[in-house]
Amino acid sequence: MLTPFRSFDHTFGLLDREMARAFAPQQRVARTSVPRIDLFEGPASFLLQAEVPGAKLEDIEVLVDEEGLEIRGHKKTDAPEGFEARFSERVATEFSRKFALGVKVDASGVTATLKDGVLSVSVPKAKDATPRAIPIQTG
Repeated sequence: MLTPFRSFDHTFGLLDREMARAFAPQQRVARTSVPRIDLFEGPASFLLQAEVPGAKLEDIEVLVDEEGLEIRGHKKTDAPEGFEARFSERVATEFSRKFALGVKVDASGVTATLKDGVLSVSVPKAKDATPRAIPIQTG
């Protein structure tokens, strides 16, 4: 049966569903991201700088072997204690980057710091990988 209010019922039903969806707690899914990296090479070492805003020190891992460097970690976006997320554009992310440096490095001398959302990793080259000048003798 047709009533004059049927179109209003339909319209308000759609509006009610959209409002419920808009204000319902959002399910956040972790995704993979790639931090922006700068990698510099000097005569005796490499310096890697990675943008990791929002990542905490305990959520980042730096791995090094004789010829490569890897950084990986994750960022969480949990609601503060006592609150529940009603809307969130920030999602949890995981990241990983690996670099083959092309020369042997001194893994025991690697240092890493995190300041203002930038991870800086200093990787010294192995002594035998550092070029040295060879004197030429006359003869």
